[in-house]
Formats: sequence, C-alpha cells, structure tokens
Amino acid sequence: MAVYTIDDTKTIEGGYAIKNRAPNLYELYAWNTRAMESIMNNWVGDGNGYVGNPNLDSETAHVFSVSSNIHNEAKTTNLKITPHYSFIQDYIDAQKYLDITGMGGTPDSGFDTLKFINQDAKIYGLDVDLSHQFKTLNYGDFYAKAAVSYIRGENKETGDDLYRLMPLNLKINLEQQIGSWTNTIQGQLVDEKTHVNKIRREIETSGYGLVHLSSSYKFSGALNNARLTFGIHNLLDKYYDLPLGGVYIGQGATMMTMNLPYNSAVPLPGMGRSFNTAFSYEF
Repeated sequence: MAVYTIDDTKTIEGGYAIKNRAPNLYELYAWNTRAMESIMNNWVGDGNGYVGNPNLDSETAHVFSVSSNIHNEAKTTNLKITPHYSFIQDYIDAQKYLDITGMGGTPDSGFDTLKFINQDAKIYGLDVDLSHQFKTLNYGDFYAKAAVSYIRGENKETGDDLYRLMPLNLKINLEQQIGSWTNTIQGQLVDEKTHVNKIRREIETSGYGLVHLSSSYKFSGALNNARLTFGIHNLLDKYYDLPLGGVYIGQGATMMTMNLPYNSAVPLPGMGRSFNTAFSYEF
C-alpha cells in the first residue's frame, strides 16, 4: 500500500493485495447426487442441492483499491471515497448437474443439483463514508455518519451475476454521547435487488428502509469497564425481504424443496421489530 499526502487535509491511498481461499470439505467431497442428500449439502440457502468436485483449485483474488481522504483542519468532518476492483482466478462457482424432481418422480421442481466448478470472476464497487462531529454545551457530543456501499460481481466465463451480493445501500447514524450515555438512531436504506445469480435462481427483492434505536450506559467506579446496552431493531416493524437471505422453503413439511415448485418460492423475510439487550465487560 502507498499513501500520498497532498496537504494537511487531503491524502490518497492506493493498494494491491492477493487473497487465497481453499475449497472446503463440502465443495470437494460431497458425493451423493440424489435430491435429498444433495440438498443437505446446501449452506447458502438457495434451495438447490450441491455435489462436490475433488479437482477444485483454490481461488486467487487480485484486489486493487484507491482511497481519497478529505477532512477539515479540525478533523471534525471526514470524507473517504474508495473504489475497488478484484479479479478472481478459479472462483468457485457452480454449474447445473441434475434436475430436482418432486417426491415420487413428479415433474421438475425448478430447483437443481449443482456441481462446484472453477471459473474466473470479477468484483467491483464503491464505498463512500462521511462523518461529522459537533459539540453542544448542554446536550453532549454528536456524531453524524453516513456510509454508502455499491458492489457488483460477474462470472467472466458465463456473464452471470455472482450470488449473494448486497445491492446499493445507505446507512445513516446519529450518535449522541453525554456523560456515561451513548444514544444512537440509525436509518438503513436498501435498493431493490435486480442483479441476481441465474444458475442458482436467486430471487429478486424489493427495496426497503429500516430504523433502529440503541442506548448504552458505561458504568463508573468498580464497574468502570462494564457497559449495558439496550436496542430496538426495526423500530417501525417493517416487513421486508432479505437480499442475501436466500429462498424461504420452511413453510410446511421438512425437505420442502422436493414438493415446492420454484415459482412458489419466496425470499426469506427479514426480522421484525425486536428488543435486544447486552451486558459487556472489558478485562
């Protein structure tokens, strides 16, 4: 990585990295091609079955990124823009092996048994982070943060979109620190997911917006390393489908894939309103 300082408020960073991932045991050695057994080898939630390939090579990703960092002299406002590009040799993707039929040999359900295969791929995107800090006399310190993320992936040999990539999304946080309290309100906006992986029959999802609240208290005295946190996730109880959640095939009997036509499948719903609490202690 190299860093070039333009002046006291602006820097540019450029980087290159090589990353490797070896195929796991399921990707290599899951051998049974029957529908029931191959579906059990699914850990990505797409409703398909998977068969291993002992001849798989490790993935090798060549990652390039550039970041521009801009802040004011007081360093209370910061902007970071990071475009990135990855070329992945021997990306572990999948190809169709067999149709999955319903119980008793009924017609093709629409789901498939897939076999792992090495194919080249590319991933590219853009991350933008903006933050601003301001102080008040009576209401503590405030931190406003916004983060935008966009990513696309493509199998260079088939032209198919890569599986399970998040669509364009924005997170906005407003955090207040006053005394021992830290209070946060977060807004999350997610675009519709239209770039989907065809080989796995990934389902498109609609855009949505969520609001989350959290508050934490840091103890003092003998418990000065302890913190108690309370939060409400999805404050407005918004119904939405998870862009990375896969297919919901749990409505009814187990092994539902073999009885559920693909055109009846729905995306996995996101979590409704939930109340969460946590206690942490730092040693």
